[in-house]
Amino acid sequence: MQLNPKIIYQMIDCFRKKEIEKENLMNLRFGQVCATIANVNKRRGRRYKATDFITPIKEKKVQTNEQMAKTLENITRALGGTISA
Repeated sequence: MQLNPKIIYQMIDCFRKKEIEKENLMNLRFGQVCATIANVNKRRGRRYKATDFITPIKEKKVQTNEQMAKTLENITRALGGTISA
């Protein structure tokens, strides 16, 4: 299998999604611990859920290649470098 930029991008995208899923799962476990402690120590009223203590991590918008190139050009110029076409 030949690696090309499209395949590499797909692999990175898949890895990023898996990492977000794992992070959300860890947060849910932590939320469950918090909910258990809150429910044990409350008087009366509503029962707490794990989702009351966490907010899910959402996937960030990915920059396009053109946006990344423009950002790198701006950084290079800001540091006194030059861009050769």
